[in-house]
Amino acid sequence: MTNADYEAAAIELAALKKNSEGSKTENFQVSLDYIDDTSDKQDLPS
Repeated sequence: MTNADYEAAAIELAALKKNSEGSKTENFQVSLDYIDDTSDKQDLPS
């Protein structure tokens, strides 16, 4: 992952925390899925 990917993930996490009205577990799973998606994109040949 690049620094931009980490920054995007951090922004996503901050948004989830700020807007969290659902369960903490649900928000955490969303953030994990987001990071997994970002990681998968890094594996693709450029």
